Amino acid sequence: MNTHYAKDNAEKVSANLSSLQCLLRAVDDKVRFYLLDNQTYGPYSEIVHYHAKELQGLLAIIEGILTDADMDLNTVIHSLSDALKRETAA
Repeated sequence: MNTHYAKDNAEKVSANLSSLQCLLRAVDDKVRFYLLDNQTYGPYSEIVHYHAKELQGLLAIIEGILTDADMDLNTVIHSLSDALKRETAA
């Protein structure tokens, strides 16, 4: 596999991870809306809050996984960039 091709694909994946992180933050903001609104749900507000907090916990786990994947991918991109520099110099 061509190093340049691999680097380009890794950068595309990194961009997709960034998009996923933005989408995840948008979902988290929406969940926060449910936590802040106490009156709309009447007698169901306690159960809505319970599930919203559960969802926030799951979103936090996903965010951690995405952050780790992005850091690992950045390492790969830097390694491929170094390899390209060495190939060009040779």
